[in-house]
Amino acid sequence: IRRPPRSTLFPYTTLFRSAFEKSVELDPSNLEARGDLLDFYLAAPSAFGGGRDKAQQQADAIGRLNKGDGWLAVSRIAEEEKKYPLAEQDLKTALEIDPTPGRYRELGGYYRRRKNYPAMEAALRKSGDVKSFYELADGFLEENQKLPEAEELVKKFVVAGPPPAGDEPTIAQARLLLGKIQ
Repeated sequence: IRRPPRSTLFPYTTLFRSAFEKSVELDPSNLEARGDLLDFYLAAPSAFGGGRDKAQQQADAIGRLNKGDGWLAVSRIAEEEKKYPLAEQDLKTALEIDPTPGRYRELGGYYRRRKNYPAMEAALRKSGDVKSFYELADGFLEENQKLPEAEELVKKFVVAGPPPAGDEPTIAQARLLLGKIQ
């Protein structure tokens, strides 16, 4: 897939921002909409409506709705600002508040982005859900380590059956990953 030149994306930036802001306006308690708006504010230049202060406002609002998600939101800001120890601590705080498989996957994903594969592995193993099998296998492939185990993890993911519609990773993505491992 070819991406359009950056210059052609700029006219759409205002449209995207307006859509994200309207979503939050229509349903202020929608965590997904607030998360999307936070991501926009982090990624967009200030000339196009982005900014850390606006992202922080969304993180604060998310935290008022759900403490765990609030800590996750502030960790995204800290990571974007390259305040890695703070981002890690914020993720761990989110995990303490809400020790779910998804929180372990978030922490594992953070460690993977930081290339801390042993910590990634530990977090994903604690999660214990099938999505974590896929993420761990993908991390092993990226690291080019433990490929036989990676293959078994992807097979376990596939055997568990398809995820709910619209959820990722899909069985097709798992089969592609399996092909890369083998």
